[in-house]
Amino acid sequence: MEVNGDHKFKASRDKVWQILMNQEALQKSLPGCERFEVVGDNQFEVTMKVGVASIKGSYNGKISMNDIQEPTHYILKVEGSGGQGFLQGEGSFDLSEEGEGDKFRTVVKYKGTANVGGTLAGIGARMLQPVAKMMAGNFFKSMEKQLKEQDGASSVEETEAEKSQASVVATEAQTS
Repeated sequence: MEVNGDHKFKASRDKVWQILMNQEALQKSLPGCERFEVVGDNQFEVTMKVGVASIKGSYNGKISMNDIQEPTHYILKVEGSGGQGFLQGEGSFDLSEEGEGDKFRTVVKYKGTANVGGTLAGIGARMLQPVAKMMAGNFFKSMEKQLKEQDGASSVEETEAEKSQASVVATEAQTS
């Protein structure tokens, strides 16, 4: 499954970069995060409780940030498994600035792939698409809220992509 979209922040690229790289902000932005431990430079072990339709459970996994090019690019890798299946994913995040004055924005474009297996894959891409949209939207809304709390940044400008929370295209769900 492919996941892609963008999110616009009314803040400088440096401020957006700082919040995206902040471990506490990342932990707060992960849905259902129950455990978040630093195990190395930009490497974390997590436990998350999430559900898709009637399939709910706890998943243990790892998150790492790679190919970090401050303040414009990084890759986020995620892998996890639980009683209901597994997830492996990788996504790139690219930050750019646009506009001037009160129309100044930092745009975060993200693009990635996710592979699921087990019972999760059995529910199919049609059920996973809305969940991926919701999770991406909630992640960025949480980051936006934390950025506002941190330095009083203005609220995000809604875009067509944001109104749908993300553009998700199912290309395949791999099963094990």
